[in-house]
Amino acid sequence: MAVQSSLIEIDLHRLDVVSRESFEWSITTLSSIHPDRPLAVGTSLGVHLHDFRTRIRGFRDAPERVDSGDWEDTDVFKAIFDPNPLPPYASLSQPTPTSILYLPVRDDDVQVSDDIYVSGRFSNILHYDRRKFPAIVNSIHSGATVNSLAALPYPFYPANHPARRSAGLGADVLAEMKAQGGSTLMAGGGYNQKGSLELYGVGPRPVVGSLDRTADLCTRNRFTAAPAPIMYVTNHGTKIVISDGSGHIKWFERDGLTECRRIRVGHSKLDDGAGNLVKKPGAHLDDVARKVVSTRTHKHGRARPNNDNVLFWTGERLGLVSFTSAPLFEEENFVAGREGDMPAEEEARREYSEQMHEALMRQANEARFLSGLGMGTRSSFGL
Repeated sequence: MAVQSSLIEIDLHRLDVVSRESFEWSITTLSSIHPDRPLAVGTSLGVHLHDFRTRIRGFRDAPERVDSGDWEDTDVFKAIFDPNPLPPYASLSQPTPTSILYLPVRDDDVQVSDDIYVSGRFSNILHYDRRKFPAIVNSIHSGATVNSLAALPYPFYPANHPARRSAGLGADVLAEMKAQGGSTLMAGGGYNQKGSLELYGVGPRPVVGSLDRTADLCTRNRFTAAPAPIMYVTNHGTKIVISDGSGHIKWFERDGLTECRRIRVGHSKLDDGAGNLVKKPGAHLDDVARKVVSTRTHKHGRARPNNDNVLFWTGERLGLVSFTSAPLFEEENFVAGREGDMPAEEEARREYSEQMHEALMRQANEARFLSGLGMGTRSSFGL
C-alpha cells in the first residue's frame, strides 16, 4: 500500500510491515501486482518501476541494529540528501497519473505483457515498454481526463460493431476476427463535465498512435455513458462495468455504447411480500463507488459458478452487488448490538440525511436548468 510518498509492504499472515521504501514525490497510483513483473508506481511527477523482490527492511528493525552501525539504512531523511543519482524513472510533463495498467496476455488469466499504459490528469494515454523503460513508446490522444484503465485480451474493430449488433456477420468472419492479434484498451474518465467511455484497439496488429489510425481503431462514448465523470471501469464477465460521479454503477456491452443495466449506490429496494417494491432503510444516498472489482475467482482454470458479483468501495464503506433474489448480507451483520434507544436515533438521523439530500438535489437541478438557459455557468453555481 502507499501512504503519501512511502510504499509499504505488509505480510497479511502476520499483519506486519515487511518492507518500506520512500519516493521523492507523493504516490498517486499503483499498478496491479504480478509475480514476474515489477510494480509500476505513479508519483505526482513521474512513473517508477519497483522490484518488490529487493526489499528494504522496515523501520521497526532500526532499534535492533543501532549498535551495528547500519542505522543509516533506515534513516527517513537519507533519500533527501542522498548524493547518488535516482534510479531510472519516466518523468511526466504534466503531473498526477491516476491509473497504470499492464496489458494482459490473451488466453492467460495470470500473465501480462511488457506493455504499460498510464493515464492521468492529462489528455494523452502514455504507452511504455518495460524492456525499454523509461523511454516512451507511443501515446494515444484522448482529449478527456482518464481516471481508470482496463483491458480485454481480444482485438477491437469498431467498424464491424453495427453489423455485429444486427447479427449481420457470419461465423467465419467472427472466427477470423477472434484469431487476429491485438487487445482492447478501455478508458473511463470525464469530458466537459460528463462521463467518457473509450475503447481503443492496441497490440501487435491494431496499433493506435498516429492520428489517422486512432480514428479507425477507437470508439468514444461521451454522450450516453454517464452524466458525471467516470470514476472506475473494469470487466465483469462479458460486460463492461463502470461507476460514475453521480453514484451509478452501469453495465455496457463490449461495444461501449449499449447499456444493459444500472443501479444507484445506496438505493436498494425490497419486495414487501405483496409484490410492491419498498425502499430499504439504511441506504447511504450520497455514496459514490470509487473502485469496482469483480469477485470472480478461478480454480484449476475454471470459474466458480454463482460467484461473479461486483464489489465496490466508496472510500468509507464496502458494498456488494449480487444478482440474487435476496441480498447476501445486511449492514446489521457487521454492526455490534445497540442499545434500545439507538434505533430511534438512527431513524431520525436517516430521515434528516434524506431530507438534506433531496434539498441539495433540487438545488443542483435548478442550477443546471438556469445554466442551460444562459443565466450562468456551472462553476458560478458551485457545480
